[in-house]
Amino acid sequence: MKPDYYTVHPALQPYVSHIMVLQVHLSGPTDHRVAPFPPTPQHSLHFYPGDATHSRHATHPFLALPEATIVGPQTKKVDLALGANHRFVSVAFHPGGLFQLLRVPLHELRDVPLSAAELLGPDIRRVSEQLQATR
Repeated sequence: MKPDYYTVHPALQPYVSHIMVLQVHLSGPTDHRVAPFPPTPQHSLHFYPGDATHSRHATHPFLALPEATIVGPQTKKVDLALGANHRFVSVAFHPGGLFQLLRVPLHELRDVPLSAAELLGPDIRRVSEQLQATR
């Protein structure tokens, strides 16, 4: 379960810190597929081109994440429930980089995963579909 890191295009380097891809094939009972993630100030655009991924904060129920999700600063632990074929593509932004893209104050993104397609439009859906079609 080692992630692969990719070079950021020079035009995006002022905004994007890194791009990471992780693919995990899990077996066994689904209740063992919950992964806790501590709070983080990292702002990211996540794609989930494999099985559906669900998240929960504290004791709230799990909710399905959009296939393309924008994640702002996280001040609370988040649990992710992973599918058997978990694929994850993360575009991690430098501080202020996500604001340059969205022009949304980051305090409005705190502890709330948002649909990237709703914020960025249909191009993100096409990228997500292309990622689903790749290995």
